[in-house]
Amino acid sequence: ALALGAPAAARAAPQDSVTVILLGTGTPAPDPARQGPAVAVTVGARIFLFDAGPGVVRQMAAAGLPVRGGPVTRLFLTHLHSDHTLGYPDLIFTSWVMGRRTPLQVVGPPGTRAMTRHLLEAWAEDIRVRTEGLEQEPADGYQVQVRETRDGIAYDSANVRVTAFQVPHGTMPVSLA
Repeated sequence: ALALGAPAAARAAPQDSVTVILLGTGTPAPDPARQGPAVAVTVGARIFLFDAGPGVVRQMAAAGLPVRGGPVTRLFLTHLHSDHTLGYPDLIFTSWVMGRRTPLQVVGPPGTRAMTRHLLEAWAEDIRVRTEGLEQEPADGYQVQVRETRDGIAYDSANVRVTAFQVPHGTMPVSLA
């Protein structure tokens, strides 16, 4: 326990502290009281995001997570149902417009790369205007680096390891936990 008046550094979370934040627990049914599936796991200053349901970026802001500068260390998509991915373009483009200067790092099941390519194609005019027009957004910031997996180690760096394994989920060909 900390005494009242302890220095701010003593009150700060340890560098390796882990926090799990449920950003959305909704289903495909539209419910104004629930956002789409998304979970943030913070480890120190790193943010790991699992799924990107509708409202994910606004829920990050509401939870006090930084959005400016594109701070998500890695996005993991568990499967490609729309209720788990409708916030994906929002994450790509809003974090870019809010200052992300490096490609978003994404790990997901097979099909994630094609989905990402189609999203970037769908927003090609926005990308063109924002990079060539008055905004002069950084050209690397809207880009996404995708790694597809069916199972195995999805991330392993600085004492954080994320392991993906397949689970049954309706007729979805690959669904990961």
